[in-house]
Amino acid sequence: MPVSVLGATLAPGDAVVTDTTVLGVFQVDPVTGDRILFSSNTVGTGTAYSKPSGVAVESSTSVLVLDEGLKAVLRVDPATGDRTIVSSNTVGTGPTFSKPKAMALEPGGTILVGDEGVGVQGILRIDPVTGNRTIISSSTVGTGPNFGKIRGVVVESAGTIIVIDDLLKAVVRVDPVTGDRTIVSDSTVGAGTTFNRVDAVALETGGTILVADSRLVGIHRVDPVTGDRTIVTSGTVGAGPALSKPKGIVVEADGNILVTDETAIAVFRVDPVTGDRTVVSDGGVGGGTAFQKPRGIALVPPGTCQVDTDCDDGNPCTTDVCNAGTCQNNAVADGTACPDDGALCSDDVCQAGVCSHPPKAAGTVCRASTGACDPQETCDGTNIACPSDVVSPAGTVCRASTGACDPAEVCDGVSAGCPADALEPAGTVCRASTGA
Repeated sequence: MPVSVLGATLAPGDAVVTDTTVLGVFQVDPVTGDRILFSSNTVGTGTAYSKPSGVAVESSTSVLVLDEGLKAVLRVDPATGDRTIVSSNTVGTGPTFSKPKAMALEPGGTILVGDEGVGVQGILRIDPVTGNRTIISSSTVGTGPNFGKIRGVVVESAGTIIVIDDLLKAVVRVDPVTGDRTIVSDSTVGAGTTFNRVDAVALETGGTILVADSRLVGIHRVDPVTGDRTIVTSGTVGAGPALSKPKGIVVEADGNILVTDETAIAVFRVDPVTGDRTVVSDGGVGGGTAFQKPRGIALVPPGTCQVDTDCDDGNPCTTDVCNAGTCQNNAVADGTACPDDGALCSDDVCQAGVCSHPPKAAGTVCRASTGACDPQETCDGTNIACPSDVVSPAGTVCRASTGACDPAEVCDGVSAGCPADALEPAGTVCRASTGA
């Protein structure tokens, strides 16, 4: 029985890549390019892969893989490589898969699968627990142009669904409730270089749409409102090693674009401004098991974890807990002490998950007396700085007389200490005569 001998500890920013020839899933270090084959037909237990293509990351402990050959969505444990079926034609109820081609996650964790086969030819929504399937947009659900060859699915920040269709040569927006479809960009909507063969889609932070085109051998950027298209990178835009057959695309936190290329057998990084290309991982960059036909790519998102320390957000006023692969950073109780800001008249306490430094109550001692001629300083209740350190004025009594031959000592206005206790000199009259 296959057993994982490698295993992966996924960290935010890592890339997860499927390979349809290796029949497995890789972790790729985005800095070094090192590869770990953490699940395959010889790594991990469970249903064997047939054609793993789409990939999505639920958490650092759970990766979803769309297998076109199995007509199924699998859940993979990256630590062991073990696989379980989430939804297939024998797991979960609802319309059966026909030709599943693309997958994405909705914010609530439900799974979207684009299926171009007869019987669906639309978008399925899948319950991640039961595997039950419902059609949310197709020729019989929702209005608008019918799908032909779905190649990519991604979810916009508003929850609307972006689909790329290679038969329509178009970007289509789908209402997630009604299933209605509208063209965002095609040969008649939006200006710019037309699509040739669309293969993958991703969203940039500002909402612009990126489309990998394997016949253009490059990437389009699409305005989500006007549908206008510009070339981000291609054989004539940007410098560096050329793309050959881009098949997967994802956007890193810093805006750079990662692209899988199954002919170049590599993962590229593309500068979103210049279009320049560099190799992140291939046969010559990075160690580990080699790619053979890399296809889908996804990133481990921020907030995913293995242990509590992975969740340290640097905030002393939150608890940092890893719960089922997801970081939870909850506010501690108000009034909990937090790091001192150095001000003598401020309290250092957490309030609503933030370390705050309100003024201490008026009269709070902020600097103790160091001598009889150095009065303590106290906070004024308004300012967080302690008043200046001052000594008592010259002439201030610092030690009272204890008898006629013991004069009171007074401060000199300079020193913190009271002068030494001294008696009157010998011969000093201490009681006047009252008679001859």
